[in-house]
Amino acid sequence: MSKTVRACTNCVRAKAKCLPNHNGCERCLRLHKTCTPSPPLRRQQPISRLSVGHVHALEAKLDSLASLLSQCQPQLQSPAETLPECPEPSPLSPATDDELTLTLFQRHFLPFLPLVVLDTTAAQLQQDKPLLWAAIAAVATPCASRQRQLSLQMRHIVAREAFVKGTCSLDFLLALMVYAVWDRHREHKEALATNLIQQAVAIVYELGLHEPPPKDPAVRLAYDVKCILQPVRLTRRETVEERRALLACYTLSSLPWTAYLDECVSTLEAHKEADDLLLCQLAKLRLIVDTANTAYCHAYDPSHQESALLHLHSLTHRLGSFKAGIPPSLAQNKLLRLQRHHTEMVVHDIGLRDSLFTGPSQARVDCLQADLAAARNWVDVFLTLQPCDYYGLPFSVFTQMNRWLVVALRLNTCDCPGWDMNLFREQVDVPAAFNAVVNHFSRVRDEVPLDTTLEADVFSLIAAKIEARKEALEARLGYLPSFWDLQFDELVGIDYNMLL
Repeated sequence: MSKTVRACTNCVRAKAKCLPNHNGCERCLRLHKTCTPSPPLRRQQPISRLSVGHVHALEAKLDSLASLLSQCQPQLQSPAETLPECPEPSPLSPATDDELTLTLFQRHFLPFLPLVVLDTTAAQLQQDKPLLWAAIAAVATPCASRQRQLSLQMRHIVAREAFVKGTCSLDFLLALMVYAVWDRHREHKEALATNLIQQAVAIVYELGLHEPPPKDPAVRLAYDVKCILQPVRLTRRETVEERRALLACYTLSSLPWTAYLDECVSTLEAHKEADDLLLCQLAKLRLIVDTANTAYCHAYDPSHQESALLHLHSLTHRLGSFKAGIPPSLAQNKLLRLQRHHTEMVVHDIGLRDSLFTGPSQARVDCLQADLAAARNWVDVFLTLQPCDYYGLPFSVFTQMNRWLVVALRLNTCDCPGWDMNLFREQVDVPAAFNAVVNHFSRVRDEVPLDTTLEADVFSLIAAKIEARKEALEARLGYLPSFWDLQFDELVGIDYNMLL
């Protein structure tokens, strides 16, 4: 039997007859091409037919798997089915309790961050903005045990709306901000608040709230030609509620400041509503803080001292202009005063950077003096808050308390020529301030109608933790040290962000 001769690759591609010889095929020689034999073809194996016995065995296995799946069906629900729905009125949450929750939120929470105006009833709010109501119920329900339950339920609602349904609405945006600002059951999970705020920022961009709707008709026409539904950012109409939500999101996040935010501030200030005016002032202070953080981010070397002092002079002038422009109705607003003194501490932070100054500097001493005055003014205002005010304080205030604590310790240990390290402890009675704060924490449940029958409220737990830390220190050291005897890491361990 003669051996089968394979055609070369050139002849196979040209579908021509291949006549091989010892130097290659005739066609390749004539065309002066390299003659390469084509690879052998792999023959397909004949498909074997299953026997009747094999078919019966496979059918039996399928029947057994189907029976196992039917037994495990309750545990194999989809994620969307396992997530709880928004809280509906039930015997556990009667209409009277809902109205009390809404009243508490309006009276104790919104005055510190007026991100929404609620001139409605609880029942109507549940119909119009169910997600916002779920967040309000999770943070303002007076029953401590139910508040923890609703807080955990709200996490499932956020996961369902964000990642299962892909909800993108103003209702969801407001709900995320309310839950991120006032939820107190995170068990020190700061990443949860960060994720909530970043999700809110994503919704702002998706809805197009960060910029005015495009006026060019060609943009909409492009969607119509493709027969694609126009996104919300192209069809929305600018409302005061959207502008208010945008400014609130800016004060909480890392949104960049744009000309449109200036326009939103001007529009809300023109309405001259007290809540909107406060929100605009908070946004302006946040802009100064962002500017200071950007200007000082690399100011750790003596070569940057001159530029840092120039930025300091500019920011100090902006703070002076801001203070002069505060509306008279907000001159005594405690939250605005706290935020302003905190901004002053941020602006004068470079005075505490030892690596920036190599020798005696009067500019640094003046900066430390201003930092001391800001820290003293901040704690003076904070101590005027009543225990009932603690119930609605946003997390940013407790973050400011941590900064104040750090500034106090660094001013007391700053080794700078011309600076008196004992000046802070002489002007600020820090142990008395700590005792006052702990006392206010423990008195919140007495001044706010909280139901602590089944579970202690979070404020009493905070007070108990701080007292327990004092007892632990006393047991370990054999005596109760004063504030200034403690180590830095021991003091920072008393973290007021545990309210988050």
